[in-house]
Amino acid sequence: MAELVGVIASVVTLGEAARKLSRLIYSLKRAPDELLALNNEVTDLNLLLVQIYGLQSDQPHIMAPMFGTIEKMNEDIEVLTALLVEYSGARLTGFSRIKWVSERERVNHLRDCLKERRIQLNTFLTLNNM
Repeated sequence: MAELVGVIASVVTLGEAARKLSRLIYSLKRAPDELLALNNEVTDLNLLLVQIYGLQSDQPHIMAPMFGTIEKMNEDIEVLTALLVEYSGARLTGFSRIKWVSERERVNHLRDCLKERRIQLNTFLTLNNM
């Protein structure tokens, strides 16, 4: 039962972190295309988390296998949020533009990881609802 409570708490935490990240991306002026794509992915993730949270009250036992994936997503979102906080509110200077080029691949990699895990969760939910 304690593990189930941990999964539910992780879903709630992940949802809050994803919403915070989405608001942060939205607030960036002239955000690069990578960040706009990331925002789309986080929005899709939020929609899935709403479904998962709704499912936990009806079928709480189904959520336990999702715990690892949810935890990894939470870690990725925390890293992305920390990275984007660094760029929010700052005007991109020559140095920060160069730094952004180096961070771009990292953002794209984390976005791809989020997408892959979102697809895993979606597939898992689909299979359990059959």
